[in-house]
Amino acid sequence: MSSTLPSGESSEIRQRILNAAIPLFARRGYGSASVRELSGAAGVTKPTLYYHFGNKEGLFVAAVESAVDRFHQAVIDAIKMPGTLRERLHYAIHAQTRTARSNPDAFRLLLNAEYHSGAGQPRVDLMSIHVRNAQFLEALLREGIASGELKPDLDPGCAVIAFVGMIGTTCQAMLYGFEMPENLPARLTDIFFDGVGNP
Repeated sequence: MSSTLPSGESSEIRQRILNAAIPLFARRGYGSASVRELSGAAGVTKPTLYYHFGNKEGLFVAAVESAVDRFHQAVIDAIKMPGTLRERLHYAIHAQTRTARSNPDAFRLLLNAEYHSGAGQPRVDLMSIHVRNAQFLEALLREGIASGELKPDLDPGCAVIAFVGMIGTTCQAMLYGFEMPENLPARLTDIFFDGVGNP
């Protein structure tokens, strides 16, 4: 009799472990979250956790990558919607801020991974992930340049940095309890497209 789980069941267990690990790592930190707590929160045994992730470090890296994927997929889905470039970027901002509001632990984990590496916490190469995920945004902005929706001399790489930085800082401010207007995505879209200078 085989001890291997069916692929669907194995995938469900893996996701359950990740869903339990994200808030524990986000709230307690890597060093304070024990394998016993992590497996208990997921309702699995320690061997099952080790089977799926190898060790605590492997689980931490996978949890961070899973958190990144939540935000990345939300933006991808948003910019695939029909509309002008301005509308699609507005959808992306709305999707990102909505995801941050509904997944605060996932965003907190990303901040922890970004700013608290060392002291025993595994290092996750978030910059490589950001660069990979930014490629689709840069391609979208290049489309906007070609269509005349954006300035012909715009540097799309710099524009991506400005766009992603604007959204990331906004999500961080939300996490820390700063009050945000209801029409925040529209305001940020206007700032990105129109700037803040007096023409």
